[in-house]
Amino acid sequence: MLTITPVEAGDLPELARLYEELVAVEIDLAKMREIFARIAVNPSQVVLAAKDGQNRLVGSVMGVACDDIIGVCRPFLVIENMIVAQTCRGQGVGRKLMDGIEAWGRDRNCYFAMLTSMSHRKEAHRFYASLGYDSAVAKGFKKYL
Repeated sequence: MLTITPVEAGDLPELARLYEELVAVEIDLAKMREIFARIAVNPSQVVLAAKDGQNRLVGSVMGVACDDIIGVCRPFLVIENMIVAQTCRGQGVGRKLMDGIEAWGRDRNCYFAMLTSMSHRKEAHRFYASLGYDSAVAKGFKKYL
């Protein structure tokens, strides 16, 4: 059985290990705890966890509802840090996480959701396309500051 719930402070060590699969660098757990404390009290941000039947964290995604002042002036959802443990891919974990983060966005009246994915992650691109994310609608750009 898989459950999707907001990440709690006690999940952070497991989440750090999972993120290390995504970014291949060691996570600073103290800094992660500090930033998570701010996210946890911000109603415009959430980090969701996918937990298996043994309550192990096997995936996560972060969402940020951003206010918008153009067009219909509804917020939009930015999806980031999507990760499913390599041993759990292809089992519906990612789909349930995305369903969860999109539902969270709808609850906040978000007009659309957007995400970026590193250009080399072709399998992830196919996954996002299967969920209806269309890379032909917009071109994403990223610059490290």
